[in-house]
Amino acid sequence: MIPLIYETTSRILSLNSMHYLGRLTGCTECTVEESRNADYTLSASVVKNSECAESAVVQNYIYAKPNPADEAQFFEIYEVVEKNNVLSIKAKHIKHNCYNNILAAGETSAQLYSPAEAYENLDALFDNNYVFSSDITDRKNIKLGFTQVCTLGDFLGGAEGSLLDLFHGEYKWNNFNVSFLKSRGKKRAYRLKWGDNISSYEKTQSSETTISHVCAYATVYDEFSKQDIQIIADPYEIFEQKSKTNKLSVYPVPDNLVNGIIVNSSTGDGYEFVKNTCRIAATAYIGGDKLGEIKSNIKVDVEAVLDDMQQFNLCDTVTVILSDSIAAESKIVKTTYDTLRERYKQLELGSFKTKLSDFVK
Repeated sequence: MIPLIYETTSRILSLNSMHYLGRLTGCTECTVEESRNADYTLSASVVKNSECAESAVVQNYIYAKPNPADEAQFFEIYEVVEKNNVLSIKAKHIKHNCYNNILAAGETSAQLYSPAEAYENLDALFDNNYVFSSDITDRKNIKLGFTQVCTLGDFLGGAEGSLLDLFHGEYKWNNFNVSFLKSRGKKRAYRLKWGDNISSYEKTQSSETTISHVCAYATVYDEFSKQDIQIIADPYEIFEQKSKTNKLSVYPVPDNLVNGIIVNSSTGDGYEFVKNTCRIAATAYIGGDKLGEIKSNIKVDVEAVLDDMQQFNLCDTVTVILSDSIAAESKIVKTTYDTLRERYKQLELGSFKTKLSDFVK
């Protein structure tokens, strides 16, 4: 696909504000990189003085295909470097424009919301033309955007207490449509095998985020001292099958569900109730993907089999066999797509879970 160039007729983006300017026929290179729940960027090289090259300026938009499955996406140009008659362009997906909105707070109290319910009840200071959907129906206590002023980016996934922090889903962006899904990808019946279709790999293990215990605490009002105090429950040990660490590493978790409850530090009234709810919060936290497992990450050179994987998507899962004793399931966590040639240049596999059979062997 030859990238197209657009400008916006309004500071507040919408599909109707995108005004077509023409084709970048002088584009000699255009790649789109997307990472799971993270960066979504475009890099391009355009010959100066070619068709519409004069419109390839900052704050205009490039419309380009990001992968084999999705329709073309809008990317805002934020940097142009001219060298030797070539424009080197960097652009970011318009999801970053969605992030750049302020959510008012204080008019309503924090409530139990599902992601879709929370988004529907947000009070944004500027018009928000991004349509949100989610297949996650769990409800949790959400403060960001309701009792705490924040950006829309913070609310979606950039801060503690965000939707991503609370619900651990996977985002899929399609221009002005954003989906927050339990699982974005699908499991592929495909194997990458060392010595067969894997020519090289790099394996890394890290215990940087490994934890052994979770301690949940809550902020409550003490009617005896007439002030807020914090109560913490006994440490909750992560079961051996979930935590592989042999060191003590404790992670504190705030339990927002009981914040504001009244206790009495003199009589002890309310303490056991608060601690019980904190224990429940600790067990719920362990169900998330922030658990302190020892992380494994592999980067596999799959250039030889990219033809076989051209229809795969970000967050799809494949099986990786590195040896007779190491078999793993790994997600595609980063894609690099050549827009001009309409094919992947690189697929990166992320943290994987080792199968039980590996321990048996």
